[in-house]
Amino acid sequence: MATRGGCLPQRPHFFKFLFPGLSANLRIPSKFQRHIPSELPKKAVLLCPRHQVWEVEVCQAGPDIFFQRGWPEFMKAHDMHIGYFLLFQYNGNMNFEVKVFDTTCCLKDYSLKHCTSAAAPPYIKIEDSSTNENPELSDTSDG
Repeated sequence: MATRGGCLPQRPHFFKFLFPGLSANLRIPSKFQRHIPSELPKKAVLLCPRHQVWEVEVCQAGPDIFFQRGWPEFMKAHDMHIGYFLLFQYNGNMNFEVKVFDTTCCLKDYSLKHCTSAAAPPYIKIEDSSTNENPELSDTSDG
């Protein structure tokens, strides 16, 4: 796969602090864009702390690339607020693992008591790979 910079380093990362105005979209840092495929895909996949896979729309405005449609729902479902710190690990093919740190500077606890599933669209749950040599994706949506 061709990339903007020509090569794909091992699992590059970028981070974002949540400031007012980031709820509608999230801009991927310019320097990080060299890891994105030259032919910009329409969607990105976010693997979130509750082992859900979310799709967000990717769009370009001039030189900037954004997560757009699906991003506000992702933030709402994961109870993200201003002051949170997000760490994105790029796993290639527009797949990102997201770690969320709250205002205590610690990884946010996403146990079931914090789950806001009413705000969440259908998602895919990844089975625990420690009990299965070939983890499979299973659709957990209602429809």
